[in-house]
Amino acid sequence: MSIPNNQNRTNRIRFTVLVFSVLALSPGCASLGPTRLPGDHFNYNKSLARSSNEQLLLNIVRLRYGEPLHWLEVSSMLSQYSFEASVNANAWWNNLDVWNSPALRAVFGVDGDPSEQTGVDGGVSYSDRPTISYAPVQGEAFARRLLSPIPNSVVFFFIQAGWPIDEVLQLCVDRMNGLPNELSTSPSTAQETGEATQFEQALDLLRAVQDAGHIQGAIERSPDTDGLVLVLDPVARGEYADQLRAMLGIDRTANRIRLTPRGHAVEPDELAIQTRSLLGTLQILARYVEVPEEHAHSKMILEWHDSGRAQEWLSIQSSSTPRPDAFVQIRHKRHWFYIADSDVQSKRTFALLTYLYSLQASDMTGRGPLLTVPVSR
Repeated sequence: MSIPNNQNRTNRIRFTVLVFSVLALSPGCASLGPTRLPGDHFNYNKSLARSSNEQLLLNIVRLRYGEPLHWLEVSSMLSQYSFEASVNANAWWNNLDVWNSPALRAVFGVDGDPSEQTGVDGGVSYSDRPTISYAPVQGEAFARRLLSPIPNSVVFFFIQAGWPIDEVLQLCVDRMNGLPNELSTSPSTAQETGEATQFEQALDLLRAVQDAGHIQGAIERSPDTDGLVLVLDPVARGEYADQLRAMLGIDRTANRIRLTPRGHAVEPDELAIQTRSLLGTLQILARYVEVPEEHAHSKMILEWHDSGRAQEWLSIQSSSTPRPDAFVQIRHKRHWFYIADSDVQSKRTFALLTYLYSLQASDMTGRGPLLTVPVSR
């Protein structure tokens, strides 16, 4: 037996490189989870937001057609990753002189070379096994989210966050200090009355006071009652503020106005706000879903008396083909219903509905606001 030749040493080098390659793969496997987290977190967030938007839009369209609502919640999302890599290498050599030995040639053949036999094989496998759990919203959860009145605190949370007060109150409030909202939640023809007009006038005055900065954007707990208190700027003595107080029957010297869930105020410093349910708010906006002409002619939709200005808050259009410029769109009854991406007002109102649906999942009644102004001010 002689010392292995250069080819033998080459084979040994190859084998060593393969062994080190396998060892180098091990740290990479350990860091697979952290490296996947940023991308997967973003992708799951984006997919869940899109799915929630489409579900909300679908249910608004269903109300336009008089169909029942159905909600499906994503209760959990899990993702399991696995990455496996394997490399096998073998080498065999000797210094037998096969070319000068007829016996060896007879065994290995004239094309064989028993002094150099190597083999390499390997494999890599990667798997991502997401597990998503769904739960239908029904029973008590359905009643709490869709049928329970929206708490006054939630309504004023949005006003406190900078939402236009006239939009929030017109969509979420049914009656304010005895003034009824002309937008009915039921699909029936209603005639406008002077009281209904006064409700909109009150909304205009509230918006003017808000734009003038006289609503401080805070609600506080009163020390002597368990109700919420709307704080007006003490300098709010202008024309709009005086008209607002007179229209709502509030004492013109009151700056701390107590909010109650009753339909009528019993004290001169009270603002009685009777809110709607989220289902009622969705019913109001569903009337403004644009439907195909053939559906309207075939009486497939519910008809409402088209009054008020809620039509400007949300515009849902229809198309026979998918829209590339849609913020969100769904297919229903062989047509596409969508909100245009350029319609900022509709997108903001749609966001308001999304937040309301989320907040209705928890018990917000009796809770104070996130921001407060001391009573002494």
